[in-house]
Amino acid sequence: MLGARLAEALYQHLQAAESRILLCSVLVDERYFSNEARESLLQQGFINRKAFVYSEELLENPNDPKVRELLPLEVEHIPVRDQGFRRAVVTAYEHRYAMCGMPSPVTHITGLMYGLELPFIIQGKVVLQDVWDPDRALQLIVREGGTFTVGATPFLGEVVESAKDLGSEGRTFKSFDCGGADIPPELIEEATRLLGHTTPVYGSTEHPTLTGYEEPVQKAAHTDRRLMEGSSAKIIDEAGDELPAGEVEEIAAKGPELFLGYLQPEHNEAAFTDDGYFLTRDLAVIDDEGYFKIMGRKKDIILRGGENISVKEVEDLLYGHPTISEVAIFTMPDVRMGEKGCAYVVPKEDQTFSLDEIKEFLMGEGIARQKLPERLEVVDEMSTTASGKIQKYVLREEIRRKVEAYR
Repeated sequence: MLGARLAEALYQHLQAAESRILLCSVLVDERYFSNEARESLLQQGFINRKAFVYSEELLENPNDPKVRELLPLEVEHIPVRDQGFRRAVVTAYEHRYAMCGMPSPVTHITGLMYGLELPFIIQGKVVLQDVWDPDRALQLIVREGGTFTVGATPFLGEVVESAKDLGSEGRTFKSFDCGGADIPPELIEEATRLLGHTTPVYGSTEHPTLTGYEEPVQKAAHTDRRLMEGSSAKIIDEAGDELPAGEVEEIAAKGPELFLGYLQPEHNEAAFTDDGYFLTRDLAVIDDEGYFKIMGRKKDIILRGGENISVKEVEDLLYGHPTISEVAIFTMPDVRMGEKGCAYVVPKEDQTFSLDEIKEFLMGEGIARQKLPERLEVVDEMSTTASGKIQKYVLREEIRRKVEAYR
């Protein structure tokens, strides 16, 4: 049951967007809404206002006089599936008849939800870009009047670089939701200035949208936002016990978008807690206001001489270096310390730097000496997935082979 709070949130979104009538059977389905929530929809004036959520029974009898009394305005039927339905509803009327630019492959959860499902839900336009090119992406945005997209950090970073030479006439974007990879705060701030509201989203293929409310730019730049209504999450330790605010450990998540399980059933036992929460294998901290901050993958923690070092902290600082375009930090084996940090870096065009210069920069940012990367690999490009996420496991294996070759 999602309860009355989601009904209130839907009401606010629909009213603010000056929507007409939203028909969405799943939203009043008893599996998702309690009687209290349905009653709340009625009490808050959805009837005879700009928006109302109807059950499918009303659609089956459109000529019934009682039904006609409830349909004073033009009716639009928007069917919404279980997966992603809350996000679709929130987006639908904010970007009514909008154009979604979608560079992610439709075989990825991002491309599937926002490149295939959402355009049908909101009766909008979508432009699928099969070969990624940031300049071409901006041309399409200007030509087609693009208003929003969802994509990984590399897409956002490259669009921002291209947008620096674009006049205000090309700034048709209202929202760029970015996820799937770490997002430097400076990039969020610059993207918001150049493109429009830009904010992180956190989720996974197994639970696509866990956090997702729009926030002021300072919150968007330095947190991964708050939980979506209807979803729940907790930070748990290795024993499965919930930890208080401020503690960094694994996120366990549950909600309407949660998948049913893996195709291979033997993988499910280790993937869920006894009370049905999905173990994301991501490390995070929740503050007293309920804002999440993703600290990295469990394997992105460098265990250096018994001390846990968050690679994201170091990566975020290095993204502020004037000559660095992309950076990935991860573990490399070390006989004495167990693990040390290795930095793979893509420099900006015609730029060079050394490991000592990087260390000096980080020390100037106030970072502890033990957190400094101890090896630098300068590369022309990173190994990434089709959706733009850096494949750290590929780089980790590459550096492991290099280290072992010199022993």
